[in-house]
Amino acid sequence: MGHGGIYCTVPLDYQAIREELTAVGVDSQKFFDKRYRIQAIIGKGQRGFVFMVTDSSKDHARSAIKVISPKLASDEKLRERIFRSVDLCRNLKHQNIVTISQHAKADSGLWYYKMEFVNGFSLERILHDEKCPELNFQ
Repeated sequence: MGHGGIYCTVPLDYQAIREELTAVGVDSQKFFDKRYRIQAIIGKGQRGFVFMVTDSSKDHARSAIKVISPKLASDEKLRERIFRSVDLCRNLKHQNIVTISQHAKADSGLWYYKMEFVNGFSLERILHDEKCPELNFQ
């Protein structure tokens, strides 16, 4: 699994992330929900993990999968609120907004949503990039 490339712009502790994923039943070297092959760990935040995946049922098209933290997903009201906002975002169509295509519960019991994969830099990196001082908010 590659960690280089433009899509991996946030410094991550991959070993710690793999251990955390293993603890919740995700093998980061294999398939997720029988359909998505994990290609890279893109990031980790308060709500969960984001992976770049290829979809085995759609000509191996690249997508991003956000796996909701099991701790958050175990709170039914919070999970419903997260997916209500995901459903609202699915209706937004604009060239500057990532398209969200679905949300579901994986066979492993983890909740996730699938979205368009956009190769680029994180907003955090752009806002702190020295090459773009007019956007530097440090």
